[in-house]
Amino acid sequence: MSDNDSQNQIINDHSERDKRGRNFLRNINTFRSLKNPVYRLYFTGIMGQRASMNMQMIARSYLIYEITGSAAILGVLSICNALPILFFSVFGGVIADRIHKKYVLTIGLAGSAIISLAVALLLSTGYISSEREGSWWVLALSAVLQGCIMGLMIPSRQAIIPEIVDEEEIMNAVSLDSTGMNILRLVSPALAGFLVDLFGYGSVYYVMTGMYVFGTVCIIFMPLTGKLVSSTSNVLQDIKEGLFTGYPIGSSYGYVADGLFVDQDDVDSWPDQSRFGAEPGLIRFKDLSGPEGVPDGIVDAEYDRRVIGQPMPITIYALSISAEYKGFYLAAMFQGEGGRTASMLASSSETKDDISLSYWMEHDNQGNVQQFIWDTRWTLENPDPNAGWPKLQLGGDRLPNRTTSTYWQRETTFVRLKNLQLGYNLPERIVSKIRMDGARFYVNGENLLTFTKFYPGWDPEIWSRDEGWYPLTKTWLVGISIDF
Repeated sequence: MSDNDSQNQIINDHSERDKRGRNFLRNINTFRSLKNPVYRLYFTGIMGQRASMNMQMIARSYLIYEITGSAAILGVLSICNALPILFFSVFGGVIADRIHKKYVLTIGLAGSAIISLAVALLLSTGYISSEREGSWWVLALSAVLQGCIMGLMIPSRQAIIPEIVDEEEIMNAVSLDSTGMNILRLVSPALAGFLVDLFGYGSVYYVMTGMYVFGTVCIIFMPLTGKLVSSTSNVLQDIKEGLFTGYPIGSSYGYVADGLFVDQDDVDSWPDQSRFGAEPGLIRFKDLSGPEGVPDGIVDAEYDRRVIGQPMPITIYALSISAEYKGFYLAAMFQGEGGRTASMLASSSETKDDISLSYWMEHDNQGNVQQFIWDTRWTLENPDPNAGWPKLQLGGDRLPNRTTSTYWQRETTFVRLKNLQLGYNLPERIVSKIRMDGARFYVNGENLLTFTKFYPGWDPEIWSRDEGWYPLTKTWLVGISIDF
């Protein structure tokens, strides 16, 4: 091989390695969301806001302690910032439904920039200083205003990510957002400390102002995303439903079912639920409301879902009975509960009192179903709108049948004979002759009878949808007890 050939080979080898290196970096998925230009604008703008917030926490805390020398006032300052965030965040969610999230973020960042600039100017003029002990009220007021802005912004800031990236990139985008936030928690306070030491407190607030302005500009260049909820709906009602106030912990959120579609005419005359699929034998849902607060002829998640079911029992009871007669004795214990419902759901909203539909659905069990399902199902020969089970089908999920609704709610009220014991004590005159203090023979039974309208063969006390759940067993025990 000539020297020229060797040199060309070396060059080709280096070129190939460089190409592989570039392809490797290009294929790394860790930062793939940043390839989205809209997400880059959001990420950059929000990182400016977060850097400012972390710088402010250090600078403001040191400054107010330097002015007042009071740890109590420092605590008051934290409360002044935290309480507005807690209170206004519930309204922030309603605002995010009614105003484009881009506008909410833009106004919030611009407002934060104005507040930071005002504090910076008051520091530069000497109004806020350790020589003026009463000037700390300005910092307290700024903490309150920043807390209000943050509370109103947080829901929009969190909800906008799924609107600007593809579904498969949501987790990556959220992870990058969280990573950036945590990095700034480390870097920003250190930067604030250096700035305070080198140039004074005012420099921190000027830098914060610049970051807020930079963030505002980035968000301004973002396009509008998402859709809005009509502003005519009731704000307080939206907040109440969002908080689930007045409902038990673990309540389900779903549709109100109205039986099954009987035939095609029934489907055609029913409010549009085409997003779920609508055909004879499938579950039909009620159209409860719309953008104007009245039914709009469309069944959708935004207006027609409600809190359904009762995850906690209203009553829990037990009864013990015992009797003896001429050496024979009987003891029984009954237990039960009332008022709770359990549901078979198939979505991520399943709660701890649900049973997975994979136990029941025909396409999850190679066409096999339990006997009571077969006996009570909807059929063309028996198109009963109140049938105990929808039309059986193979070949994929039927969305109405898989959707959280009252159709799957079942009353779990039950009375159970939990324990029964029947026995006989040998008379003392007999046991004394065989030198024993006592002897008895008994039969004991556990979980002998359950009276309920729950699914046949299933324990109404079930509190788990884990596929490892094992049916309640009936147990008999025969024994002899001897005392010496």
